[in-house]
Amino acid sequence: MSTDKRKQSLYFPEEMLKDIRREAARQDRSLSWMVQKAWKISRGKIAKARIPESMEGPSDDPSPSNEAMKEISVPVEGDGSERREGD
Repeated sequence: MSTDKRKQSLYFPEEMLKDIRREAARQDRSLSWMVQKAWKISRGKIAKARIPESMEGPSDDPSPSNEAMKEISVPVEGDGSERREGD
């Protein structure tokens, strides 16, 4: 399997990003590694927790229009099948 490394912008609430950075520094890991590891650990739980959009409140909205969000760009590894909107 070849690895396709591209940058992807991700938006996190400011406090969450601070926590991720703090933990990445503690473990001497990159932000990219931390986000990828968190996804691998939690993906099963996320798949089981499908919440109808009507139940989500504004605080659950991960859109970049939320003022408290901060953007990071992380390399994306994969087989090239991942596509960003607009690619």
